[in-house]
Amino acid sequence: MAVDRLNGLPDDVLHQILSSLNTKEKVRTRILSKRWRDLFSSIPTLDYCFNSIHGDHYKPFSKYRLDHRRNYIDIVDGLLRLSKSTHLRLLHLDFFIANDGPPFPDQWLRFVAGLSSVTDLVICFQGIGDWNPKISRFRSSVLSLNRTLLTVRSLTLDRFKPSGFPWCGFIADGCYFGSLKSLSLSDVCISDEDFASMLKLCPPLESIRVDRIHGLTLSDRDACRLETLDVCVRGDVEIGPALRLRVFRLKTYRGTLSMKGVPALREATLSMCSPSEDSSFQFDEAVSSLKSIESLTIDRHVLKVIRDRDVHCSLGLFDNVKRLHLDLSYDKTESSYCTVVASLRYFPYVEELSIQCLHWRCSSKDITCAIDGSYQLNHLKVIKFMTFYPREEAEMQLFKFLLQRTVILEKFHLPSYQSVHILELIDDLDFERFPGLLNDVKCLNLLHAGCNEELIVDAIISHVRHLQRLKEFTRFPVKYLVDIDFDRFPGLFDNIKSLDLRLRSHSMKFTNGTIAAGLRHFRHLEELSISYSYESKKIPITGAIDGYYPMNHLKTINVNNFHPGEADMQLLKFLLGSAVILETFHMSMCSDQTVETFQHINDLDFERFPGVFDDVWSLNLRIPSHSAEPMYGIIVAGLRHFRCLKKLSIEYTDSDNRRNDRTCAIDGSTTRWELEKRGILGNKIYALNRLEVIRMTEFSGREKEIQLIEFLLGSAVVLVDFYMTLCSPWPGSAKHESQVLEYISLLYRASHNARLKLFRKRRF
Repeated sequence: MAVDRLNGLPDDVLHQILSSLNTKEKVRTRILSKRWRDLFSSIPTLDYCFNSIHGDHYKPFSKYRLDHRRNYIDIVDGLLRLSKSTHLRLLHLDFFIANDGPPFPDQWLRFVAGLSSVTDLVICFQGIGDWNPKISRFRSSVLSLNRTLLTVRSLTLDRFKPSGFPWCGFIADGCYFGSLKSLSLSDVCISDEDFASMLKLCPPLESIRVDRIHGLTLSDRDACRLETLDVCVRGDVEIGPALRLRVFRLKTYRGTLSMKGVPALREATLSMCSPSEDSSFQFDEAVSSLKSIESLTIDRHVLKVIRDRDVHCSLGLFDNVKRLHLDLSYDKTESSYCTVVASLRYFPYVEELSIQCLHWRCSSKDITCAIDGSYQLNHLKVIKFMTFYPREEAEMQLFKFLLQRTVILEKFHLPSYQSVHILELIDDLDFERFPGLLNDVKCLNLLHAGCNEELIVDAIISHVRHLQRLKEFTRFPVKYLVDIDFDRFPGLFDNIKSLDLRLRSHSMKFTNGTIAAGLRHFRHLEELSISYSYESKKIPITGAIDGYYPMNHLKTINVNNFHPGEADMQLLKFLLGSAVILETFHMSMCSDQTVETFQHINDLDFERFPGVFDDVWSLNLRIPSHSAEPMYGIIVAGLRHFRCLKKLSIEYTDSDNRRNDRTCAIDGSTTRWELEKRGILGNKIYALNRLEVIRMTEFSGREKEIQLIEFLLGSAVVLVDFYMTLCSPWPGSAKHESQVLEYISLLYRASHNARLKLFRKRRF
């Protein structure tokens, strides 16, 4: 008998599991059993963030409509009424105090006031503008939270921007944070005086995070227990003494940094935001505190300040720095690389260096001219390039400079995804000295602008052995399967696990047979992607395959922009037949298909691969006027394989010939059961369970067209709209037209919500 181990866990463990789920997933667990319903009510973590309830975490607030905001308040009201816990570890609520927002939720504050304790309180003020009457109402309502605020250990206020909010009056009303240890004010407009007054009603804090403040001064009393300080300041910063401060992060526009009595400081981040020509940053009064730093993060502007200082003042200042991170992002010139080369002399004992490189293409320049004399990085053991663009000459020179100046380098990290330009770098590297230099490169993009394809093929053959952990090729041109002599270099791609093939329009001479013949050289391939950018030529591929070979490791196949022509279908059959342990198959088809498409589709082995076309949700089918009745049977038989089809468009071509055809009589006794007997519907009736919209153009009232409509209306279970455009002029009399339309309107519909809409002109 199976043991239910999940329900055997104690409530504390299940609460921890529920805390890791989002709000929607937590609510769904209430239907599992009575115990789970009680667990949801007693969960100590209530993270009711607006974006977590409405889905998109990255969608800005301004994109949501007013009804979404009102709906959010109604949802949170219901969830808070279900909660029975009085001791919460986390409570996150989003308040709407904007003038055009919903009413202020006083009941939320009454819920908070009724709690015995809250450890982590997060209040986000969504969509707030400048001062409005709702803010004063919020202030008066907060007074009832005095008992709960005494238990809060971590307080986060986010996006509170009213310039006229009376912080001093709010504090003077008696709200005291008796247990507060961590304070975070993110995107909050608060003056220096109000912030100082707020700190007076808090015990000595251990962590402070403040954003958008003009200046910061922490006295002895405020900083005596401070361990982490993260500030964004527009003016001067004065700290000290702070005997416990270990982590300091500063983002400034201009001003002076003054730190005294900070012996425990070990990690620091210094950066400048959009400095202008007249902006300056000085840290001369913090030199004694910075000498104890072991981990330092600086951007290009602060690095330039260090370089421009007196050499004798900078030497010895950062001797204790073991880990250095340089952020060179968003710079349009090569001056940052010159600054790095000239400034690394001030970090003689650094052991780990990480560099965030440029995001903009810089001009070519020899950066070695910035080196004043020669120096060695004798202690450097680890180099990390967070981003790396080997096409940039200055970046390549910095790469080679670091390798030349290191003595005991142990690890070298590059981003796992690289362009083909990295192959140009391999000739200049000393792999005897650094044998695992490019081991982090696991994915190589072979289709890149500005590359000579002949040189790329030679570089792949010569240097792919140095990429020992390379597992994936992306944007692999099919022509490389012809240009590479695999008989001369057997086993060249045995390590490749993932392959992305691109068939471009100018390489149409490389047929699907090239793919089928070339895949034998990827003997350990597990994932294959094929992207078409043209309608393949109808050339059989069987002649290109020298005997059948199995693909024993292939588990996933992705085919994009597929057009089921004869050659493409042969390739598809070959892949499905060769993949021994295939687990997943994804396909996206061209929107426009012809009747011949279904003739090829019906030849596949759907008993072995029943869900080949499950990713196709939209299909546009063109039917010529000369199609015989058996062709309609092929269409009906092929639609059964598109199990997830939602939109179907049918366009009858060659309408001029059909307008002159007067043989458009209908037989009222013909039903869909008769169609089944005559073989038009295949062996049995089936349902199109997801088809919602059908569009048919140039309908002329032929019997086979009416029979197809009768089948679609009777099989589409969830059909909503059936749009039909009549052929103009109608190939028959007006009386005949009215008879046809009346007959269609009386046809059986499997969906009760199906609406039939007729048009004289094409409107979609």
